[in-house]
Amino acid sequence: MNKFITYIFISVLLLFTLTSFALAQTPRTLQGAGKNTEVIAQDSGLDGIVDINSIIGKAINGFISLIGVVFLILMIYGGYLWMTARGNEQQVEKSRSLIIAAIVGIVIVIGAYAITYYVLNILLNT
Repeated sequence: MNKFITYIFISVLLLFTLTSFALAQTPRTLQGAGKNTEVIAQDSGLDGIVDINSIIGKAINGFISLIGVVFLILMIYGGYLWMTARGNEQQVEKSRSLIIAAIVGIVIVIGAYAITYYVLNILLNT
């Protein structure tokens, strides 16, 4: 069972790693390395000014995306356990508690994000 979770974790890690290469962009100009880096910096929004708010926002969005992936994996694993229980009540109860814990966890994360977003929006707009 631990091998199954390890394989899923490695697969998700590889998926994130391989998709990050797909997001790479080629420079629009080929007039020297200096201009290429300037164009890339302007396209990415990091043209000399690093805004800490945007960095923190990107980190939070990445963390919430990772939590969503963990939720999806837990739901699939819980469903798999339930479907392969074959009448074993202990395994059905284990899968049911796993699914309930995953749902409660995602509700807590989304609720905390919504409350934080609302409070910060009120504080920053006044």
